[in-house]
Amino acid sequence: MIAEKSAKIEDELRKKGKLIGGADILIAGTMLANKIDSIVSRNIDHFKQISEINVIEY
Repeated sequence: MIAEKSAKIEDELRKKGKLIGGADILIAGTMLANKIDSIVSRNIDHFKQISEINVIEY
């Protein structure tokens, strides 16, 4: 499930020309596979590219 979600995220970002780092894609895939929709991060530029994730900056 995580791999599938991560692959979908990577594919969507690649199509938009906004690919982010592999670790961030795996984090996002893990979040979505576990029905988590928010992340607290300083790395808002990468995670805000993923529409399903709400980024809370600290």
